[in-house]
Amino acid sequence: TSITQFELIERLVADWRPGDGRTMFVVGDPMQSIYRFREAEVGLFLRAWNSGIASLRLHRLQLARNFRSQQGLVDWANAAFVRVLPGASDMANGAVAFEPSVADQSAGSSPEAVKFNALIDGSPHDEAARVVELVRRMQADDPAASIALLVRARPHLAQIVPALREAGLRFTAVELELLLARPLIGDLLALTRALEHLADKVAWLAVLRAPWCGLTLADLSALAEGAPNATVWQLMGDPARRSQLSADGQQRAERVAAVLARALKLRGRSALAERVRETWRLLGGPACISTAADHADAESFFDHLAQHEERSRGVVDIAELEASLVRLYAAPDAQATGKLQVMTIHKAKGLEFDYVIVPGLDRVTTGDDAQLMQWLERPAMTDDLRGLGELLLSPIYPPDADKKDDSIYCWIERLQQQRQAHEDERLLYVAATRARKQLQWLACIATADGDVSVPRENSLLYRLWPAVEDECRRALAERAPLSSFARAPTTATYDQSLRRLPSDWTFPIAPPAIDWHDDAPSAAEFEIEFSWAGETARRIGIVVHRWLQRIADDALHGWNAERVQAIAPHIERELAGAGISGDELKAARSRVEQALTSTLSDARARWLLGPQNEARSELRLTVHNGSLAGRIVLDRTFVDENGARWIIDYKTGTHEGAGVEGFLDRERLRYADQLELYAQALGGAAQLGLYFPLLRGWRAWPSETRAEVRIIDGGGPPRTGVP
Repeated sequence: TSITQFELIERLVADWRPGDGRTMFVVGDPMQSIYRFREAEVGLFLRAWNSGIASLRLHRLQLARNFRSQQGLVDWANAAFVRVLPGASDMANGAVAFEPSVADQSAGSSPEAVKFNALIDGSPHDEAARVVELVRRMQADDPAASIALLVRARPHLAQIVPALREAGLRFTAVELELLLARPLIGDLLALTRALEHLADKVAWLAVLRAPWCGLTLADLSALAEGAPNATVWQLMGDPARRSQLSADGQQRAERVAAVLARALKLRGRSALAERVRETWRLLGGPACISTAADHADAESFFDHLAQHEERSRGVVDIAELEASLVRLYAAPDAQATGKLQVMTIHKAKGLEFDYVIVPGLDRVTTGDDAQLMQWLERPAMTDDLRGLGELLLSPIYPPDADKKDDSIYCWIERLQQQRQAHEDERLLYVAATRARKQLQWLACIATADGDVSVPRENSLLYRLWPAVEDECRRALAERAPLSSFARAPTTATYDQSLRRLPSDWTFPIAPPAIDWHDDAPSAAEFEIEFSWAGETARRIGIVVHRWLQRIADDALHGWNAERVQAIAPHIERELAGAGISGDELKAARSRVEQALTSTLSDARARWLLGPQNEARSELRLTVHNGSLAGRIVLDRTFVDENGARWIIDYKTGTHEGAGVEGFLDRERLRYADQLELYAQALGGAAQLGLYFPLLRGWRAWPSETRAEVRIIDGGGPPRTGVP
């Protein structure tokens, strides 16, 4: 919590009086305070721990039993972090003393609970290969286990993520990989730049190199070299230049040039986002990607481009667009099972996994630039300043002065560094305590003069060094001497394969067209012949349906005749918006009020609209029957207490005079086929019902077997109880 939030808590606690039968708990684990960048202040917890909140003294309860991790993990953490975390807490510099824990006896134990992988003189690529090896081994030994790959910062995954993909290991990563890092987005950005600026030679060459064209480097050289003052588009239109391309290159360039010529003709006539999207499709861009994540990334780019174009009133600043893309993240792999997750340690707080891998301990984060002003807000250290914080402030030292001369500025800077160092220690503790079965640390260890080098000071390895230094020296000693074997000369190899569409690629043949009917899949079989009841009656029915949906969504809570009267002005505005005016408007409003009031007073209607299992109102589906397709809307569907699926249709018609029961029977026959279709769309067996709000009328019957109907669009994400 921040200081401002804590002051609010103090004011709330000051109004609380003990002795009224309630107990106040202040719950937290200061050893897991890792959100200093969000202005979290661990000293506030320590102050409340020692001095209470406002005038309320707290009784300290130390919870020590660990129900998550096995015995070996807890023992290692107790032995290691007593050397890593401070021995005493200090509110001033944000130090939190280590508190040991006790493993629950049912958690089991394993001697291989914690492993420190010291890669002597290793590189990030070596580390990525070790991560792949560990993941494969864990998945082979324990296929059902959950695995987490935790890093301090996203850039530390630069080599690991490609290695996982190359190894075919699917993983879930949310807000981890920058959208701009995806090759697809680089190609789309190049296409955008090329369509906006004919002289952007780098962008045009990238468009011709992209998978939808795929010119070789030799063809690109033949096309562009020796003409520094000509655009690539001019060179593509030069027959002499095109003749220098290979036969394959000429075929590819010809197909792409026709699409690009169309896009350039539309400059100034259509939005840039629309032109880029359409050009990408005509070039065959969708055929170059295969995963749902790639499609989602493409849509994210187009949406962002459209928003950027709208904000800039049609004048797109490419540099600003590219800078804004840095704030977007790629979509996660939709086909990943979730057994392997990749995230930062901060994201993992509060979660637990069977196996945890923490690579990149030797990496450092980007250092902070000198601040124009150093300031530090910290909790008051004395009781006489309770409720107040201390603000320490110092401007930056003059450029011509020695930094050491500005003692206040340097003192605050050192204190901030101490606080960050203590938080880094707690960050390691959070990472270690995420594991249930096994924890794997990874770090590349540098050597000098035959011994291991001390890690860089702002790395996590430097904080963990007291606990793992002996293991690093042991790994160095166990490494085979370089003179004992002949090291083969290493030659860097690069994958120069070109992924591209075939030179004779054409659009796939479109599927045959289907007949479309908005009301039902088959007009001949399912269309209902309605008696003409007037346009006003139809509009009244729409408004009644809308409010019945609202009542059902609220599960009747707060709905009665008085509330219907209260919403009468809203009903009138809706009817007026539907085109009803004059004397008809008042009569229509009265009809709607009558329908709603009658419904709320009917026990059967209250059962239909009240709380039910898997209930949905106004459920829209697109269904397919043979060669015909159409839309259907279910007014109400749910599963009752006996497990039966109900499908209800509201009818706002009325009947004057006697013979109401005969009228309801005829309506049941009229709408039987329509409701049978609804039943088939939801899987077959169901109880069907017609409800007439104005008559409080009801007809129900079980569905019968009819022709198979298939849902092709559920109108949104999957919902419980709906196929």
